[in-house]
Amino acid sequence: MQIVIISSWRRPTYLIRCLDALSKSRSIKDKLVWVFQNDREDPGIDLTPVHIILRAAKCWFPNFKVTYKAFIDTAEYPGAVWQQWDAWKQAYDLEAERVYFFSDDDVVTPDYFEWHDAVQADREWFATCAWRHVDGQTKPFDLEAYYQINYPEEIGRGLGINHKNLGIMLETPPIWCDPVRMVDWKIVMPYVQRVYHIGVRSSHLASVGENHGPVIDVLPNPIPDSGRQKVVLKS
Repeated sequence: MQIVIISSWRRPTYLIRCLDALSKSRSIKDKLVWVFQNDREDPGIDLTPVHIILRAAKCWFPNFKVTYKAFIDTAEYPGAVWQQWDAWKQAYDLEAERVYFFSDDDVVTPDYFEWHDAVQADREWFATCAWRHVDGQTKPFDLEAYYQINYPEEIGRGLGINHKNLGIMLETPPIWCDPVRMVDWKIVMPYVQRVYHIGVRSSHLASVGENHGPVIDVLPNPIPDSGRQKVVLKS
């Protein structure tokens, strides 16, 4: 069993775009999709449009199963961070073979899962992450190349991890992990990203007035599809 986790709060237009891209990705039909929906109610925030999407997802996206996981954050930890940790814990307890994690404003390419499969088959890594942080975009265009992380802030979107290593990540409290430790985990990244972060505002607990996200990608049109993957580890 493989589980795709989407962290969501109050951005229906992003959520529908995220789900639509997943529906076009190959191998999605073999996976469970969990939308961890933060049902925290703030003044002026209407969650009805998000709930409509979640109720209709079975009809709109018949090629995979969407499970609505209600969640309400607390003041102890930032909402998205606790949401992520809680979601991972539930997937780990179900003994999911592999888990993928997104925010509701992430859009994947059709070859997203194929890239993860190819890299993990190439050699054993702690985890694979298909996003590229905007400030880390220094690699040349090479569809087959991937590299071991040397820019820790890249981790967080489009992450793929197996059951054993997910358990190791869960040993860390639900705060952002120490970058040095993340490098020691041997997580790898693509030269050419397979997931795009298109959101402009954060779902962070403290963001009732909203925080502008610092790392926004321009979504290509059409979304690239590199087909079946060949991969080569490069520096």
